[in-house]
Amino acid sequence: MEIQKIDKKFKVDKFKLIRFQLLFELVFSRNMDLIPNDIDILTLLGLWGDIDLSKFCVNSVKYLYKEIEYEQFHMKSQNIRNRIEKLYKRGLIQKVDGKKKKIKLTDTFVIYKNKNILLNYNILSIESN
Repeated sequence: MEIQKIDKKFKVDKFKLIRFQLLFELVFSRNMDLIPNDIDILTLLGLWGDIDLSKFCVNSVKYLYKEIEYEQFHMKSQNIRNRIEKLYKRGLIQKVDGKKKKIKLTDTFVIYKNKNILLNYNILSIESN
């Protein structure tokens, strides 16, 4: 049996590193359906760690919508809060110490982000005869 080996290497920032891990773990491995906004929210939460819910919503709007009109800021912040609640119900976000004010990624998967990291995944596809 002959196996074709393909190596791809990328240099990415922490945001993309966390985003890739989330996509691989949740979408590829667990076959979860997530919209791009959910991936963005989970990525930022992975990047920032345990954080106050209100602070997270404000910072997320500033990060994701760099040029936003003042009138739309509250609406976008509320949209993020609504998505967080849905992700909480799906078990992807948890409240720190059971409090409503602080949130973090769930402990059911590990996101590597500290220091320099080389992720090395080996994926094998075998055709059956």
